[in-house]
Amino acid sequence: MKMDGILGGVAVAVLFLCAGLAGEAIAQDSPTPGCSTALLVIDMQNAYVPARGLLTVDGTNLVDCLVSVLERARKANMPIVYIKQTESRFANGNPLGDIVAAIAPHEGEPVIWKPTGNAFYQTDLEGILATLGVHRVLIAGLATHGCVNETVFGALGLHYETWVIADAHGDASGPDLEAYYNANWPACGVHVVSSTEIDFSQFDCTGSAAPAGG
Repeated sequence: MKMDGILGGVAVAVLFLCAGLAGEAIAQDSPTPGCSTALLVIDMQNAYVPARGLLTVDGTNLVDCLVSVLERARKANMPIVYIKQTESRFANGNPLGDIVAAIAPHEGEPVIWKPTGNAFYQTDLEGILATLGVHRVLIAGLATHGCVNETVFGALGLHYETWVIADAHGDASGPDLEAYYNANWPACGVHVVSSTEIDFSQFDCTGSAAPAGG
């Protein structure tokens, strides 16, 4: 399919979702103690990351960008939640279902499986975030047009303050599609910021800790 055809379809989908959610993405102060913000890393599994890697909107390697993002998030004591896609081929410990080794979860960081594109649907993600006192999510991972976008709108629909790290999500269709989403998400109430612009200290996560992994 030509890129202009893909972008045309994307435009319709994004604008439809924006219309349905306009005005609903309101930041909610949580009464639960803990860090107000969590980093969600979506579907960075061996099956979906080609050996050559995926380029982000600024032309860097997605895995390399996430290595840096995760290091900074951990230094700021920000909770990190990994989300993995359920597939029958990942049964019985198939390594294709594992998170790419360079960005593998650390001990105590939750890992949840999702059956659909939206990481909030039929998972315990919302419960984990509630336990942490989270009302703001930073979203990264794969794929821009699919599970990342669906999780973005899942978060908006649940009234999370929703941020996307502009150069920390990827798509097999390439940087043009990633750039398109980065340009259009803000109209829906999403904060889009590059990894180099994020000051993790602003999220006030000192002393917080992630719950035991799943």
